[in-house]
Amino acid sequence: MSTTEQYSATASRATSTVENVTDFWTQAVRTLSYQTLPELPQADLITAVERYFKFVQRTVDISRDFTIKWVVAGNMLSDVVREQADSLSGLVRNQAESTRAFVHEQADKAEQAGKELTRETRKAERDRARPANAAG
Repeated sequence: MSTTEQYSATASRATSTVENVTDFWTQAVRTLSYQTLPELPQADLITAVERYFKFVQRTVDISRDFTIKWVVAGNMLSDVVREQADSLSGLVRNQAESTRAFVHEQADKAEQAGKELTRETRKAERDRARPANAAG
């Protein structure tokens, strides 16, 4: 149930309660005035009821405006969080790509160093073999 629906339900219950109380008091005043004090004028409760309902309506309007402001603020916060998450995700992707490129580059360098070492080893073996071949 949404906040607006809750306020509407509360206002409806309050309205029903006020109507019941008003009916009760109106009947009691009428009964009392007719039986004991016929010269007293009857109370006009319409003004009081109208004031009450204006108050209830203002309360509902204020609550609705307040709730809408909170929802808007929540949506804005959600958007900011989403943008930050997207930004962080992009940063992580970029970092992963940089790391991958660095590892690949280091692997290429290691491969080149291995090839160079193999060439140097073969050359050294050839160089050692030459004096032995020349002497024999």
